[in-house]
Amino acid sequence: MKKVNVLIAAVFLALCGLGWAAVVTGALSHESQYASLVEQADQWMEKGLYQRAIANYQQAMQEKNSEELCCKIQAAYELRYQEAPKETLDDYMDFLQSAVDTYPASEVLVDRYVEIYVEQEEYADAYSCLRRAMNDGYDDEHVQQRLLQLRYAYSMARSGFSGIVQCQESMYVVARNGKWNLYSLDEGYILEQEYEYISPCNEDGAFVVTGTDSRIVDMDGMVLGVFPRHVTWAGLLSDGVIPALCDGTYSYYNDLGEKLFGDYEMAGTFQNGLAAVQTEEGWMLVDTTGERQSGLYEEIILDDLGRYLADGMYIAKENGRYGIYNEKMKLKCALDCDDVDIYTQDGIIAVKQDGEWGFVDTTGEMVIQPQFQQARSFSNGLGAVCQGGKWGFINLDGQVVIECQFSDVGYMDASGICPVQEYLEAEGSLQTQSEESLKPEQVEEPQQSWGLLKLENGILEE
Repeated sequence: MKKVNVLIAAVFLALCGLGWAAVVTGALSHESQYASLVEQADQWMEKGLYQRAIANYQQAMQEKNSEELCCKIQAAYELRYQEAPKETLDDYMDFLQSAVDTYPASEVLVDRYVEIYVEQEEYADAYSCLRRAMNDGYDDEHVQQRLLQLRYAYSMARSGFSGIVQCQESMYVVARNGKWNLYSLDEGYILEQEYEYISPCNEDGAFVVTGTDSRIVDMDGMVLGVFPRHVTWAGLLSDGVIPALCDGTYSYYNDLGEKLFGDYEMAGTFQNGLAAVQTEEGWMLVDTTGERQSGLYEEIILDDLGRYLADGMYIAKENGRYGIYNEKMKLKCALDCDDVDIYTQDGIIAVKQDGEWGFVDTTGEMVIQPQFQQARSFSNGLGAVCQGGKWGFINLDGQVVIECQFSDVGYMDASGICPVQEYLEAEGSLQTQSEESLKPEQVEEPQQSWGLLKLENGILEE
């Protein structure tokens, strides 16, 4: 019996030995196959046969997956992509997606994946890819700066206007060749006829046009009213009343174009039954009959549409000091500043102290220290700032997220669209001579053109 047991044990040991030998031999065989495939692929790369190299590398990947091998495949795809971008793009992106999923913190793979998305103007995908890589450990100052750029990536959705005023979400009054029209990014120019002047339209689509005469019309072209005199500026038609500038005087008219009251130095749009007006005595709030409803102020801050109220608050100057007031005209917060911009729903207000602009919150606390030549209050997460005579945008952390490069800017709307004025090279200017070599009369001032800057979809929100 003992002999039998010994024999069984010997057979078992022999089989184990054979098994281990087979495993070792198989491993060596796989390693040899891997090395052979990689070596052959490297040779194809030297010969410029990138498709064959990719095929060999991918075979080798089946033997052993590694970040190093993924980077080799990426290098082969990149060279092939440079040769034939259209034919290669889809396969290249499929590979990069798989590789980044496997090695999400690989600097080489992630950076190129993001770059191609940017080249294709797919900024939201680029942002998501880089943010995911940061969460998986690929995080340094370069990556953080790149992520910031992607979050606020933008395009110029439309350019070439000589003037522009935002009147409601994605609707603008624009000027070209000295004439005005309504414009929407979705619909383009809205009116068939252009006019000497067009006021911003209200939410119901009513606005003022000035041609041979001045009229209140709607989007269907129906004439609602006719003014007795030419209108050169108008606010919004609200509460059945519209402020308009005629012959240098601001007055209020009804929706038929009939004058109701007022000969003011300035008159604003009605909101909740009140509007801000400026008289020789000072600024005040009046109702729709022209009756004074507030004390006297030295100034009330209005936006481009003549509105004084935003999010139930307004800014006015009284006794030499600016302050934030609520709808009941109660002072909520005094502001320690020499000048101030409009109140916006963001609640981060641009103020000027000692010659420089910074930002305060609704309690008057300084949240971004004065350091800018000029600034505009935050709108939809961004504040416009001017440095070196050029405008750009910062975020709530005070980081410049859109470089200062514009000659003027407006406010960002909820869709991430903002009017900006660009510097354009003067037509016919001499390109081959330096500015220093030109005579003063030969040097042309740069032309300026208004356009619409658009933040790419999905980037503004975290």
